[in-house]
Amino acid sequence: MKSLAGLLFALATQDVAHEVRVEPAAVEVGQPFDVVCDVTHPEGARPRAVEPDFFGSDPWVLFDARRELLADGATRLVWTLACLEPGPETELPELGYSVLIDGRERVAFATGHTLAVAGVLAEGEDAPRPQVGFRSLAEEPAPAPAWRRWAVWGAVLASTLLLVAVYFLARAWRAARRRPKPAPRPVARLGELEQADLSQRARHYELARLVREGIDEEAGRDRRGLTDEEWLAALDDVRIPERAKVEAGAALERCAAVKFGAAKPTDWAVEETFAHARQALATLEEEEV
Repeated sequence: MKSLAGLLFALATQDVAHEVRVEPAAVEVGQPFDVVCDVTHPEGARPRAVEPDFFGSDPWVLFDARRELLADGATRLVWTLACLEPGPETELPELGYSVLIDGRERVAFATGHTLAVAGVLAEGEDAPRPQVGFRSLAEEPAPAPAWRRWAVWGAVLASTLLLVAVYFLARAWRAARRRPKPAPRPVARLGELEQADLSQRARHYELARLVREGIDEEAGRDRRGLTDEEWLAALDDVRIPERAKVEAGAALERCAAVKFGAAKPTDWAVEETFAHARQALATLEEEEV
């Protein structure tokens, strides 16, 4: 861009001159810039900027026109403008100012200056695009063959069947997990009772209850309200193997001695009591097989 400094325009009197410059020297479209005009004049004179008249077709926008007093006989006039059209050497509009000297107003103009204005779009970005015409029928894609359509439908059907199968398998697996596990057989529960951390009296109470429940379950009768003596007396009416009756009676009699008496059985006696109970319940399981 050309330098805008150094041009002087004289008024009717030779005591008035000005120097013009542009700040900044290069701008983009719509970016404000200042045209600075430093005026030297006689003391007492008061230069003022004249606002230019822009027509609707002009690419210029005036934001502000102001005056700054530098010293006696020196005044700075500033126009803040913006350009709406790009161009490498855009000529500035005609800007003027007036000075009142001896009661007469004198006017001067600063012209002949240019400014580089860059566009905001990349080079060629705003170039007109070619119009798209109608496509010929020959350019239309050929229809897909029939076997391909059947293959797609077959894949969709296979995927659907697979999802249905996975759904029912998942339901069956969840149902199997929710199904309660069968209670352990009485003989298995005897082993757990032997290892339980209980007093001898509590252990024999549990042993007697376990023997009675195992036989009542096999006989299909609920005789929990009977005492041990009444329960043993009613064994004759129960259809179970005779050996199971004998072994159950022996186990309950040995349990009663600990439950209701002061007997303190030895480890050997406890093992023998459990052996009678185990034999009674095992005989029932053998009969089921």
